Amino acid sequence: MSLKIGIREMGDITILDVSGRITLGEGAVCLRDTCNDLFAKDCRNLLLNLREVRYIDSAGLCEVCSSLIRASRAGGSGKLLHVAKRVGDLLAITKLSAVFQAFDDETVAVRSFHERLRYSHCPVCAGRCSPPAFEADPWEPQTCTSCASRLILSAGGSGETAPVARLDVRSYETEYWEVRPGPPFVVNAVGRLNMFSSRALENCWKAIPAPRRVLFDLSRVEEVTPPGVTAIGRLLGTRALNDNAVVSLEGLSAPAAQNFRDIVGAYGARADALNALGDVSGAPPWSARIEIYHDRLADRKI
Repeated sequence: MSLKIGIREMGDITILDVSGRITLGEGAVCLRDTCNDLFAKDCRNLLLNLREVRYIDSAGLCEVCSSLIRASRAGGSGKLLHVAKRVGDLLAITKLSAVFQAFDDETVAVRSFHERLRYSHCPVCAGRCSPPAFEADPWEPQTCTSCASRLILSAGGSGETAPVARLDVRSYETEYWEVRPGPPFVVNAVGRLNMFSSRALENCWKAIPAPRRVLFDLSRVEEVTPPGVTAIGRLLGTRALNDNAVVSLEGLSAPAAQNFRDIVGAYGARADALNALGDVSGAPPWSARIEIYHDRLADRKI
């Protein structure tokens, strides 16, 4: 399928609706020639809509990046819209996802050309989350573009940070660990507690600021397997001296609760677990780093 490009104007923004394959030869040349014509006509703000792009190779990716950079060097900005998974994967592999702004909503993309955006960063991996917020807007639920954790932010903060109201760390498909700020921090397991829980459990622990005061609540667990029990036992056994964590088995069936009989720090009643946790007043506040986006494409060489 040859490359086809539709051109739309929205104020001072030029939107290219690209469909087909952007590859070495005809596809890349077509995109380059179209952009050359636009820049010759003083186009400065370029939005590449890649919804209908079925395939892109390294030469095509290079041409896409070149087009966005040239828009920035012309005194405007270049951005991406409706990036397919393959293109997104290529951008991530080449570390370009941190350079080029990509949007799933055309209205937000168009608005971003004239208003500064704020990006939150994931407490787990520090990756950039999406969707961004405009400076005066409240935060929508955020999804980390690196580890897929889901972040809910509260109003307030210093401008450089925002309070975290909830973090969901996925363990397997629809199963996840739900972390809520304290004191104490409460980590709810949602779904099964099994071999897939181990990495997610470690990520939850890493996301909570030290010194940690944590209650693991298993009341929403549907199934318990030995690897899941081992994961919790390992975490409780290797935590730092200044940290403290307990497990509440309240709500689990008796057979499931029996799996934790050898786990130090596991309690049948939530009240007992909280009592064993002790003083939680030292639990620190929890916030996510906020970044104000500044277009630096003009400095890029390609």
